[in-house]
Amino acid sequence: MVDATQIGPAIRLLRKYRLLKQNEMARRAGITRAMASAYERGKRLPSLRTLVAVLNALGADFGTLHQALKKVDRRS
Repeated sequence: MVDATQIGPAIRLLRKYRLLKQNEMARRAGITRAMASAYERGKRLPSLRTLVAVLNALGADFGTLHQALKKVDRRS
């Protein structure tokens, strides 16, 4: 079972895989860099709307997020 706090590290994994800087991902998603950082560190959980915007900014979908969550879970 995947813990919701792993969403942030999964977002970070996808962002790095796409070779995007955090501020560029944030700009594309319409959020601040500080919020992107808080999400990636697991300090805050994005709303569903924000999560969709972040995934769109990364050119990803929920299937891709699920795969990233499984990778993050294996690292824990």
